[in-house]
Amino acid sequence: LGFGAIVCHEARGIAQVAYNCPNRTTFTQAQLIAPGGTTVNGIRGYVINGRYGFDNLNGSGAGQGVTGCGTLNTSNTIYELVENVNGSNTCFTVTGNNVTLDCNNYTISYAGANTGSGVNIVANWTTVRNCTIRTNGASYSNSYGVNVSAGYNVTVANSSITTDGTTSHGVYITSSSQFVHILRNNITTSLGDPVNIDSSSVFNRIESNNITTAASGTAMLGGGVNLNGVSNNTVFSNNITTTGSAFHGIFLNGASNNTLIYNNISIRGASAYGIYIYLRSNFTSVLGNTITTD
Repeated sequence: LGFGAIVCHEARGIAQVAYNCPNRTTFTQAQLIAPGGTTVNGIRGYVINGRYGFDNLNGSGAGQGVTGCGTLNTSNTIYELVENVNGSNTCFTVTGNNVTLDCNNYTISYAGANTGSGVNIVANWTTVRNCTIRTNGASYSNSYGVNVSAGYNVTVANSSITTDGTTSHGVYITSSSQFVHILRNNITTSLGDPVNIDSSSVFNRIESNNITTAASGTAMLGGGVNLNGVSNNTVFSNNITTTGSAFHGIFLNGASNNTLIYNNISIRGASAYGIYIYLRSNFTSVLGNTITTD
């Protein structure tokens, strides 16, 4: 087995480093290239589009307790919810780099009085995990569960995300975001895409999520996973269910060099397709997907 990578356990997460890291985990090449990657010591290592990626699933170090919505602006910090929180618009905005938001299975309610996002990420090396994120009893449009704007190396894991408003996507990855990993979440929408990736965002990975939507498409522009004008993204091993008319399991529009593999897709609405590859979506790899229709 060839050498793969060494990663260093930091106060919040991990970073690929040299041999002198005192607290480290080693991955072989075989572990990194295995389907879905390999988890060692709570760190998930994998290959995405020819590059190594790492997610810290457990974390380390004491966290800073959080009791209300606000801006998470201190870099290299773990923020931990200690109770449920409510926001009238956006609840959390992450501006500090190398930040973890661990909800400890508490709930983030947002957009109670106006448009907003549950967690708005405008930083790098961000992790959001163990959260329940949902709109706060209202149905405002363009109110995303998690909004990643120009983010780099962001992980959203082990969370439940529910949205209600028109074009209120569960996870919205935009503005040339890179290496965003959406892993093992339950994402449910009624009027938006559960996962929407657009605006030249690349090298993102949507993996092992349960994705459900009752939304209906307009002019064919809607999907459980919607790739719009992006490239080099991977949609892997998700369970995707759509029930609305003209709303597809995975929809590609002007999206090239993307990989769709081993997804289970159930389509129940009229005029909907399991995988719809639309205008200028070239060099798409489709392998091992299971598609059922009612």
